[in-house]
Amino acid sequence: MNCPYCNTPNDASKEYCDNCGRSLHDVPVQAGGMDSNAARDRLLAYTFRLVIGLIGLWIINTVLVSLGFVKDLQIPQLPIPVTTLITLVVLLFVFSFLLIFARQIAILWPIGFARAREASSIWTALITIILLNLAYLIFKPIVLQISSDNVPMMILQLVFLLVALVVVFRVVMIIYSVIPSWYARIKDDWFRMEKNIIK
Repeated sequence: MNCPYCNTPNDASKEYCDNCGRSLHDVPVQAGGMDSNAARDRLLAYTFRLVIGLIGLWIINTVLVSLGFVKDLQIPQLPIPVTTLITLVVLLFVFSFLLIFARQIAILWPIGFARAREASSIWTALITIILLNLAYLIFKPIVLQISSDNVPMMILQLVFLLVALVVVFRVVMIIYSVIPSWYARIKDDWFRMEKNIIK
């Protein structure tokens, strides 16, 4: 049986390729003919852009909300302070940056890191938890302005808690389901390493 990734001949009883270590039973996922190195490079570029974008947004928010004339600005029809509004807009940008980044991880990680493709779901889940917290920070001042009662805020918090629990449970189930394949990979790598040492 030839490896679908590197075309190396392997024994049919093997689960992973002797040469590249990838699963012999998976069909390679390709996005527009992209190979693993190109996917890793693109993911690194997206990560760098995300970090620079987040630092830039933090600087913009810090500068704008610390300006005296912005702090003192009061718009009668605006129910929340201008500084809070600026922070909410920045949080919306952060939310959109992280959402795009989570999508790129879901697409590029399985191509660039085929042996650890399950980790893309774990990374995406962690970003989803961060997105949930950002969404809560965005909705919190709005809910507080709409109602002085604690019930709407408690409902909002419970909804976000339930969604977070679902995401965490999904990650736990993914990890639980891939433990046998991780064990098989480690075992195959160990035997391959022993075979190379004996040679």
